[in-house]
Amino acid sequence: MPVTQINNVEAVAKLKDLATWLYESAEMKQEKNLIKCVDVDRYKKTLPLLKALGYDQIPLKSSQGHGYHIYRTSGETEIIKRPDLKTLFFPLSVGSGNNSIASGEVQVAGETVAPGSFIHLDSTLTITAQLDCLIVYLPEGK
Repeated sequence: MPVTQINNVEAVAKLKDLATWLYESAEMKQEKNLIKCVDVDRYKKTLPLLKALGYDQIPLKSSQGHGYHIYRTSGETEIIKRPDLKTLFFPLSVGSGNNSIASGEVQVAGETVAPGSFIHLDSTLTITAQLDCLIVYLPEGK
């Protein structure tokens, strides 16, 4: 699973904005072994990043399951790669505290990933880290 650097300066800035909002004020809810962003503004806050990446045409609520989720992990977490969807993993902040916002790095499948890069998952991923991340689901071929 190779790491892809985001070369779009606007997209990196939007990723940092999303990471800051998530850390400072987003409403989060414990869901099984991770914490999920349930803030009513999550779609509005994520849309500028998705637009900058060219993924803004994803149906937000769809029977096909396309869309995205924002999570906060602590410890071991499994990110499931569904066979019918392209799954992209974007770290937003790695670590804890104010200094971690849009910074840090995590080892994922033998690769170092940091905010400003992402991984296209080709299988279910288990990570052990404290981080905020965005998972984007696309129809295969997009």
